[in-house]
Amino acid sequence: MKKTISLIVCLFLVLAMLMGCTGTATQSSETTKAPAGSNSTTAATTASGKPVTITLLTYESDTEWAVADTPNFKAIQKIMLDKFNVDYQLETALSKEYETTITTRFASGQDLPDIINFGYASNKLIDLYTNGLILKLNDLIDQYAPDYKELLGIRPYLIVANGDRDGNILRIPAQYIENPQHRISVMTIRKDWLTKLGLNMPSTPEEYYTVLKAFQDQDANGNGKKDEFLTTIGTSTLNKVFGAAFGVKYMVNAADSWYTDDSSKIYNTFLTTEAKDYVTFMSKLYSEKLLDNDFMNQTGEQFNEKLYNNQVAGEVGAWWDSAIYNTQVRDKGFSEADLIPMVPSLSVNNKPLVYLKDLPGYDGFMITKDCDDPVAAMKTINWGYTLEGSQMNYYGETGEGGDYYEKATALEGLTMPDYQMQYTAKGKAAAAEEPLLWNKMGWNWELSTKCLIGNADCIAQEFAQSFSNSGTAADVQFNLKGLNDAVDKYGIPAVNFVAPTTEQSTQWANYSDLWTYMDEMIGKFITGTEPVSNWDAFVAKCESMGIKDATAIKQDQYDAYVKVMSTQK
Repeated sequence: MKKTISLIVCLFLVLAMLMGCTGTATQSSETTKAPAGSNSTTAATTASGKPVTITLLTYESDTEWAVADTPNFKAIQKIMLDKFNVDYQLETALSKEYETTITTRFASGQDLPDIINFGYASNKLIDLYTNGLILKLNDLIDQYAPDYKELLGIRPYLIVANGDRDGNILRIPAQYIENPQHRISVMTIRKDWLTKLGLNMPSTPEEYYTVLKAFQDQDANGNGKKDEFLTTIGTSTLNKVFGAAFGVKYMVNAADSWYTDDSSKIYNTFLTTEAKDYVTFMSKLYSEKLLDNDFMNQTGEQFNEKLYNNQVAGEVGAWWDSAIYNTQVRDKGFSEADLIPMVPSLSVNNKPLVYLKDLPGYDGFMITKDCDDPVAAMKTINWGYTLEGSQMNYYGETGEGGDYYEKATALEGLTMPDYQMQYTAKGKAAAAEEPLLWNKMGWNWELSTKCLIGNADCIAQEFAQSFSNSGTAADVQFNLKGLNDAVDKYGIPAVNFVAPTTEQSTQWANYSDLWTYMDEMIGKFITGTEPVSNWDAFVAKCESMGIKDATAIKQDQYDAYVKVMSTQK
């Protein structure tokens, strides 16, 4: 969804639909579901017997409706009182002022709210803990957060992503939203052009080259020009997706491109022979203008112009790109446009790869040192990870008294996640009448936590219902097979790291010139500014600039990650 600035509005509208099936992703090989509701509803009580007040600091809507006054927050307040005897209150700041507000509050260190919601980088999060401003949450989770603990059993990476190298959990994601399409990036191709020219789906890079040549030579878009090409914005996703076709396990930008060999030794994937093969191939495409020669620096508006002019033969990005782009191109009058994700993807050795990234969740609930009742705070946080909590936070009231949503009806043969809802007739009418209904009602705000685990079935249904004018990209069986195969057949696990120590962070800053050099050189190799014959000199230069010492830092972080993961059952 990061393709273009000018698509942002469209994508946010799509996100409203997609997140209904975005829950925390189930891989099809698992029986993952939204964690079951907890029976741990013992009420919190002050010494006087009055409800315990728990205050959450979170961001405020920029619309006319204050989140604390919305119907959904009022309903959540009542639930917190009934279940936990907690008087649940909000402190808020507008989104544009939010980070400054939180930084100021932590800097003062006085009279902090019980819970603060913010997605600090790992180093800052650890500093807050080291300075005694936030609490370690492990014991509280073990005793009072059974639903979140269940999720940790499914996705233990969350421990490291939201804690330190010792396995201390320092925050809980405000939202854990995942499904198969969130974990993968794919290459796409124009299926309708293949059919028009009588071509087979390519399976190797060389076959892909031949197809791109045919698209141009035979004027696939019918405009009399050789202007059909692969395009994207920048090199990061191009590296990840097309690098995998040559066996590169994970290649994005130099500072983040790491994987392990069979003996668990970390290496930088930019410097492999597979990476050399990748840039050699891309340089060939670039030199023949089969790879858009503007891709390195083009703007979102330039990408859109090529998309709308029916020039895009393929691109790299998210699974949902095809459905969105097909709809947009067809709306411009190209009624046969049928861009589709390629699964299996290209491979030089008949071993397609799809890198399965692990997700850290969004933002994070931290319990502060000034919280008088951390147990009550943890119970409220855990409630958001129950089925009831996740539905309330996303859809609002769905049981008695809630008539905007109802349980989703699955298409024949599909299974929806337990949390999945759909608009009632009243809800559809209300949303059509009031475009900002979500804000007005307080739906899908971080009023508490939420957990949505989706599957390929819900993506297939969502696309079929929401993108009916997008050809194969909306076909139920196409999406089911493609997403499931991407994860189960071709997926390889992510390689993760703990946060660096303070000393490592200081050392890492010394390598900024190295990462810049490596990124620039990959771009130069692809564009032909630097001949690939100079590859060995490139590797030697990286060694002289300290790549081995940088690798040693990543090895330590990886070893620490493995150690934390080994403690999980």
